[in-house]
Amino acid sequence: MKVLNKILNHTEEILVSSGILFAALLLFVNVVLRYIFKYGIVWAEELTRYIIVWVTFVGGAICVRRGSHLTVSILLEFVKGAKRKAIIIGAHLLTILFTLFLTIYGFELVSQAFVNGQVTPALQAPYYFIYLAIPIGGALMTLRLIQDIVSGLKDPENDESPSIEEVK
Repeated sequence: MKVLNKILNHTEEILVSSGILFAALLLFVNVVLRYIFKYGIVWAEELTRYIIVWVTFVGGAICVRRGSHLTVSILLEFVKGAKRKAIIIGAHLLTILFTLFLTIYGFELVSQAFVNGQVTPALQAPYYFIYLAIPIGGALMTLRLIQDIVSGLKDPENDESPSIEEVK
C-alpha cells in the first residue's frame, strides 16, 4: 500500500509541477511572439486555462495530503485529546461530503459533455477531457481525506491534526 501511495504522491506532484511549468513557458513564448512578431499562438491562452484547471483540482489533493487547505482552527486551540481528534475527523467527514459531491456531479458533467460532443473553440479538444479534472480531483481529495482519517485513528497518542504526509 505504501508503494501505491508513493506512486500516487509522485504522479500528483509531477502532473502539477509540469503543468505549471508548461503553462508558464507557453505563456512566455506567446508573449514574446506577440511583441516581436506581432503574432501569437492562437490556442496558447486556451490551453493554459485548461492546464490551470487541471493543476487546481489535482493540486487540491496535494493540499489535502499536506494539510495545506485553509482551516478555521480557533476552536482547536482550546480543545485537546479525543475532543480535538473528533472535531478534526468531523471536519474531514464534512469535507468528504463536498468532495464526493464534486466527484459525482463532475462525472455527470463529463458524461453530458461527452454525449453532446462539445469541443473547445481554439483547440477543438473535447470538453469532457477538461471537465474530467473535476471528478478526478474530487476523487483524489476524497481518497486523501480518508487516508488522513485512517492515519489519525491509527495513532491514538497523537494529539495533533492527523496528516498523511508521513506516509510518503
